[in-house]
Amino acid sequence: MKVEFLPLTPSLLPACCAFNARIRSHGNVPFFLPETAQLADPGSPSGILRSHHVAVDENGEVRGGVLLAEQRGWLAGQTIPLVNIQSPLTEGVVDRRFVNVSLQMLRFVSERSPYLYVVGMGGTQSVFARFLATAGWRVTMAPFLFSVIRARKVLREVAPLRHGLQRVVARLAASTGLGSLGSSLWRLAHRATGLSGYSLQAISRWPDEVDSIWARSRDDLAFSAVRDLPALIDLYPESDRRLHRFLLLSNRRAVGWSTGIVTAMKNDQYFGNLSVGSLLDGMAPLEHLCALLALSQAELRRLGADLIITNQTHAQWRKYLLRLGFLVGPSNYALAISKSLTAELRKISDSGPRIHVNRGDGAGRLHL
Repeated sequence: MKVEFLPLTPSLLPACCAFNARIRSHGNVPFFLPETAQLADPGSPSGILRSHHVAVDENGEVRGGVLLAEQRGWLAGQTIPLVNIQSPLTEGVVDRRFVNVSLQMLRFVSERSPYLYVVGMGGTQSVFARFLATAGWRVTMAPFLFSVIRARKVLREVAPLRHGLQRVVARLAASTGLGSLGSSLWRLAHRATGLSGYSLQAISRWPDEVDSIWARSRDDLAFSAVRDLPALIDLYPESDRRLHRFLLLSNRRAVGWSTGIVTAMKNDQYFGNLSVGSLLDGMAPLEHLCALLALSQAELRRLGADLIITNQTHAQWRKYLLRLGFLVGPSNYALAISKSLTAELRKISDSGPRIHVNRGDGAGRLHL
């Protein structure tokens, strides 16, 4: 079946509603196409351009859709045109007659730039992740790390500890205080040091200094989306009241930044009724990174988090998080990068550990 990818306009919304109805009739899917008008974001010369496109067949029926975020990327010391693919969905997930729509979608987005990436997707075994792997993309997991703050609540609420023998052991540890004692001793053994002269300041808007932080940090990265001032204003705007923005100061000089959220979960399938702190993103030169992570962890704890979670691909981030007592858990957050981007990364020695991708990329924060 031949389809044409068109920008989403109000005239196409009825066909999107019909598409969603067909998909919904086959059971649960993680998301649907928009049913209200979402016009293309005009963006800015140095910001991010977002546009939703839908796949329309010869009869005017919508057979899929995708949200594209066209942005600047950083690859081996150069700025590149980068496209983040978000919310890809085709009717092929429920009807094999339309499986080739995904291939046509891939051709369509590849015309925007050879440098493409996708994050999330529910893991490497999702339909779209397996399709990308078959198409020759590099598909890996973005490691998941967590820090237990209030062990008693975590032992009672986290999904794997709610059933079977694990539930019995967890409830025993919670009720006797052994879990809290063990957690306290673990945090004491992983207490941060070397923080003299550092402070973390909560900010409501991004200051100009984040440009110099990006300039001093980017050479430690083999690949990342650009994280300068225009990008941060777009990714983490003042209008998003859930976000907490932090600026790391060393002897009153800005040397790093981070951002996170704290969400009071309600009967969540993974976190029950915990208050979950999420370290979404951040940037600092390596000599300041451990201080940034330690103080960000402390601030999310102060804001009421029972558990702090993060997904990070950069090896130095994971090294310092483990030093601060974070543990590694099973991840459902995948990273897929296009064949052209993979080929360029292969030219760089030790590029894999220096890829910087996290939940700040894509729509990962929407599920937290």
